Amino acid sequence: MKNMKQQLIRQILWNRLIAVVEEQAQVLMRTAFSPIVRECGDLSAGVFDRQGRMLAQAVTGTPGHVNSMAESVRHFIRHFPLDQMQPGDAYITNDPWMGTGHLNDFVVTTPAFKNGKLVALFSCTSHLMDIGGIGFGPDGTDVTLGVVPASGGKARPVRLQRKEISFGGGWYSGSSFSCWESDSCCIWEGCRPIGSAAIMTIPSM
Repeated sequence: MKNMKQQLIRQILWNRLIAVVEEQAQVLMRTAFSPIVRECGDLSAGVFDRQGRMLAQAVTGTPGHVNSMAESVRHFIRHFPLDQMQPGDAYITNDPWMGTGHLNDFVVTTPAFKNGKLVALFSCTSHLMDIGGIGFGPDGTDVTLGVVPASGGKARPVRLQRKEISFGGGWYSGSSFSCWESDSCCIWEGCRPIGSAAIMTIPSM
């Protein structure tokens, strides 16, 4: 009976994690300015443990982005130690040599806190159509082999924002990629927390 209860709890938590990251991906598609994200779903979304290991990924998205996103999260942890992360932080990079694949793919990662303790990291990858460089769009030039500077701007892992966002007297860290794709951190969809805010709604076991 005890083993059956543990299996039941594990399945409930697994379904909850999948629902959280899938909702994160769907909100990204609805709020994205980039047509390739909004219309083609050229994105990924996932939740990671404190060591940068992926726990769950959204059903929506492209397989190529999932692996590159996983590598980028480890680089974020290396550049920004966990004990220095704060609620509301967001980190961004499009460095091809740190996991994104090419300059048009941007990865944003945010830490998720529960009861003041960092419990997980949420991350999204999204393809931006035009980031400068020679030519038009991602096919304007070779974006990885020897001509990276010519194909557009490159952002090494940097902190995109550091602040707490207050809704109804409580703080919630922003969902991973909405902070980049829209003018403000959209962490609510239908009056429900999404992304890293949703992790705080999962009860402790």
